[in-house]
Amino acid sequence: MVSYRYLIFITGFLLCACAQVGTISGGPKDNTAPKPVDKNVQPPNGSTRFAQKEVEIPFDEFFRLDNANINIRMVPAHATIDSRVQGKTLYLSWEDELQENTTYAIYLNNAVKDITEGNDSIIQYVFSTGDELDTLSYSLYVADAQSSIPVEGCVVGIFDPETDELKSFTETDAKGFARLSYLKEGDYKLVAFVDENGDLEIQEHESLAFPSRETISIDSAMFDSLPLRLFSPIQEPEIQFSAFVPPGYALIGANRPIENETLFLNGEQLDSSQYQFLSADSMKVFMNIREIATAELAIHSDQLNDTIDFRFAKSDRESVISFRPSIAGGVLSPWDSVSFFANDQIISVDTSQISLFNRKDSIAIRDYQYTFHLNELFISFPNRDSLDLVDVLFNKGSISTVHGSNTRLQNVLTFQNERKYGALNLDLSYYQEQAIVLRVITNKKVVKEFPVKPGNPELLVEGLSPGDYTFNIVIDENANGRWDVGDFETLRQPEVIEFFSTPTTVRANWEVELSLIPLSDE
Repeated sequence: MVSYRYLIFITGFLLCACAQVGTISGGPKDNTAPKPVDKNVQPPNGSTRFAQKEVEIPFDEFFRLDNANINIRMVPAHATIDSRVQGKTLYLSWEDELQENTTYAIYLNNAVKDITEGNDSIIQYVFSTGDELDTLSYSLYVADAQSSIPVEGCVVGIFDPETDELKSFTETDAKGFARLSYLKEGDYKLVAFVDENGDLEIQEHESLAFPSRETISIDSAMFDSLPLRLFSPIQEPEIQFSAFVPPGYALIGANRPIENETLFLNGEQLDSSQYQFLSADSMKVFMNIREIATAELAIHSDQLNDTIDFRFAKSDRESVISFRPSIAGGVLSPWDSVSFFANDQIISVDTSQISLFNRKDSIAIRDYQYTFHLNELFISFPNRDSLDLVDVLFNKGSISTVHGSNTRLQNVLTFQNERKYGALNLDLSYYQEQAIVLRVITNKKVVKEFPVKPGNPELLVEGLSPGDYTFNIVIDENANGRWDVGDFETLRQPEVIEFFSTPTTVRANWEVELSLIPLSDE
């Protein structure tokens, strides 16, 4: 590769901002949602010495209630609210006795909807049974831990740290900001979560975010400049995905790495030559289904013990043996291996039934070599640099597999020249004292990912198509080569991801040198 070098210092940023103060009291979620007529609300919003057991809220248009038993609630939850609609007015009532000298909020959380369009309102009605309303507030910001994109519609709640009683909640807006209002001075547990079933309780599977400290202390109107980083928690170890690719193998995906594994098929232990890892938590398992109608696959490993059942139809056993290039479309960079995948385990190859032609001169290519492993056939060419377009013909019966042989298959391989690609020579000396995972991104997709161990200050990234690239870096605290989420019980935060937002242009046959330094440390 001809090397045109120039030096660029590119800086990154950690997404953090001051949360702006806002309110959700008495306002519509959008411009066409039903709105309360504030001046006619009885008793008025913000009343003190409240002794009534009914609230009357007139709206500016006719409306309907949606899941009122779930979406209308009092916080603290000292009363069960009944609701009824008369004309354009909503009546809320309860029979329970409320506590003295307590500020209450009644939330209409998407409960009031426009009759025709379905637009809904989020409304907060506040009152105190004492002489004063609690007036403190806490503002914050919630972002996705992996992308740093603001999270909209996320519930933010504060709870009594001793009893876990909900004391106040709100939702994040389109910019990820939220403001908890009418708070009493004290210590609280703070959690943001995606409330999938609307019960205002944190379920094990729901995405969540929390501070790194057990409680927050509120003694004034406060805002937190550090974002809460939302992530999906790790579930109980299990196989999350399985699919059978007829006639030869099953695809298995788990939510944990499969390490020190033992596999059993219908009670018989499989040899390691009968399965192949695709990643730390996914694999192919090859099966001979000629004589069986069902299969029970059990996986036992350090973190996973689970079983999957498969049923096979006659059509599965009679599936045609197919073959395809490992690279979609057959367009190969100089760094790609030439290989083909079958949908069954390969037993033998008959090269007399395989034809390879260089389309440039129509001369047959005979000096290639091949190997195969499980369902993948590898082909190597001694003079690969001279190739452009290669016609590949697999005649019927050229590939024998466990369940049969292939039909006639024809493919075209396109060999791209090295000069069509660019490279990045990355200076990672800022991070050489710690393990990281570098992600190279273009068009919002991660195209390459590299675990980098401490003491490796440089990394050459080759084979990049021309275009604009950005990066992010995972601070790999446990040096396991991947991004790890947090843990609510121990208050462990998800691993930090640093984002480098300034795009770098990669041109064909160019090598660009970059130094990755976070903005805060310039």
